[in-house]
This record gives sequence, structure tokens and C-alpha cells, in this order.
Amino acid sequence: WNPSSWPVIQASVGDLSDGAGSLARNLGRFNVSWSLGKSLGYLSSGLLLAHSDFHSTFLAGIGLVALSFFCLPRENRI
Repeated sequence: WNPSSWPVIQASVGDLSDGAGSLARNLGRFNVSWSLGKSLGYLSSGLLLAHSDFHSTFLAGIGLVALSFFCLPRENRI
């Protein structure tokens, strides 16, 4: 994980927001979602690693990354 990507992601959320009210709401949701996802990811991968091997934990991580990538909403912007 590259810590310098955080401002770029937040700027993208701001770019996709319509106004000041939606910007604050969207950034708040993003920050909470990011923190919850990171915490739950560490917890679940630790539990999976304790009960299984590294390869199954790694495959579960790959599957969740692919799932989140393909389930993200897409918007055509020109």
C-alpha cells in the first residue's frame, strides 16, 4: 500500500461529488468505509490464516479485490 495514494483517492471522491454538502457526506462515507474495510480485512485474514494456510488467505484476498473492482459503480464521464 502506498500512503501517497490516499490524497489522490480522496480527490477522486471530491471530483465525483456534486456540491459542498455531498462532498462532506461522500468523504465521510469513504473514510468510514476505508477504515472499516481495512480493519475487517486484517481481522478476517488473521482468522483465516489461523485456521488455514497462506494460499487460501491469499486467494480470498484476490477474490475480494476482484469482487470490489467489478462491483464498483461505473460512470461515463467525458
